[in-house]
Amino acid sequence: MQVKRGLALHYKHYQREQSPTDQQSYAAAEIEASGAKLGLWVNSDHWQPGCFDTKGGG
Repeated sequence: MQVKRGLALHYKHYQREQSPTDQQSYAAAEIEASGAKLGLWVNSDHWQPGCFDTKGGG
């Protein structure tokens, strides 16, 4: 799974569309990847999808 390897994020905006089992699996995978500082988690200052608004305010 890409999230577990730190190559993707668990995009929480869409987690309502996932089964409870998938929600838990993706959340746990992201926690594991961030704790191990894998992929996207190598830098502590990475950005999350949706952190920029359409007005450009960031």
